[in-house]
Amino acid sequence: MPDSLLTTFAEKQQVFANLREILEIHGGVWITPDLTTQDDLNHLRQISPGLQRLNQTASIVSHRPINNYHFENLDHVKRFAYEQGFWVEEYSTLDVMDQLTCLEALGINSDVASSILACLSVFALTLCNSA
Repeated sequence: MPDSLLTTFAEKQQVFANLREILEIHGGVWITPDLTTQDDLNHLRQISPGLQRLNQTASIVSHRPINNYHFENLDHVKRFAYEQGFWVEEYSTLDVMDQLTCLEALGINSDVASSILACLSVFALTLCNSA
């Protein structure tokens, strides 16, 4: 579930608990891009002012204040995840920039894509007791 659709940290805790239980039983790694931070959103809003309108529309349609419960920054993500029993490793989406085949087909300027991807990450979460 995307972080932006999770309204409260209590809901985030429940998602982490559910995934912790699954990984305790089956092992593996939780890989997600959905640990959104205010720092990342602020950067994206500078690049694309339309993002604020999109977030407002999503809040209105979902009747949920989606901007109120993002993580503050990467340290906050890591602290929260650790409190839920996870280690977090962050990977930059820029690392896969050369693998994107849709940019040309969609007419997206690679410099614009790079500026957006520069502040986005993919996270690999493992259980603290499995390291």
